[in-house]
Amino acid sequence: MGKLLEAAADGDGDVYFYQLIAELASRSNGRFIVVGILHQTFQEYAATASKKIRDEWGKVHGRFVDISF
Repeated sequence: MGKLLEAAADGDGDVYFYQLIAELASRSNGRFIVVGILHQTFQEYAATASKKIRDEWGKVHGRFVDISF
C-alpha cells in the first residue's frame, strides 16, 4: 500500500483507488476484506501535500481500521 500512497502524494496517483476498495469491502458482508501493511501512518504519506489533499486523504483513511503492532 505504501508505494501507491507515496506516488499519490507526489501527484502521480490518486487515493480514490483505496476509497473504492474500502467501499467494496464494506458492502461485501464480510466476504471480502482488505489487509494492508504500511510502515508509517496513512496521514504521514500526505504530510507534504496541501491541506486540501490531506483532508481528502483523511476521508479515505476513515474508511479503514488501523491495527497497530
